[in-house]
Amino acid sequence: MESGDKATITLIGNSFSQNSSTLMTLVTNAFSSYEKMIVSNRLEQTGTDPNLLQPFVIEQKEISEDDIGSNLLAMMIPLMLVLAIGIGAAPSAYDLFAGEKEKKTMEALLMTPVNRSTLLLSKWLSISSIGVLTGIITLLVVIVEIAFFTENLKSGLSFGENVWLIVLLSLLVIIVFSMFNAALLMLTSIVAKTVKEA
Repeated sequence: MESGDKATITLIGNSFSQNSSTLMTLVTNAFSSYEKMIVSNRLEQTGTDPNLLQPFVIEQKEISEDDIGSNLLAMMIPLMLVLAIGIGAAPSAYDLFAGEKEKKTMEALLMTPVNRSTLLLSKWLSISSIGVLTGIITLLVVIVEIAFFTENLKSGLSFGENVWLIVLLSLLVIIVFSMFNAALLMLTSIVAKTVKEA
């Protein structure tokens, strides 16, 4: 190593043993720091700046209290919307298919001159509309509660110039999820024979 040649170091250990694996990691880290010291000494002897070998520095930063409110809202609001849309649209979905089978009104409805795809589409849009209304009302109630009845979460609601973009994306997500949720609820209601089963 003194002449500048590459040396080989062999570590013999048992990686399946926890103690041996920990010891091998410690020895490897010690050799790595020793290697960095040798490289920086060689660079200084040749007149090269040692900072050339370290292109970046990793700094760890803890989440501040301002970011905690935003992160908490980012986890809480989608969860509340999913639950509200699912719970809000479920009774109507169950009643529109399984309820009609249970009340024996589905046969009369199928005998009408209405196209079956139109009937299915109208019921799907009805369930989706109820889900969208439930999602919008839930979002408004959550925003009012956070704005007027909390202290720390209020800082997470400051969106700056992106307010309209966030409102538009929220509405889009509510509409798309309500339509998807309505389709799933319809499937379970069609398969079920009674409302309780659905």
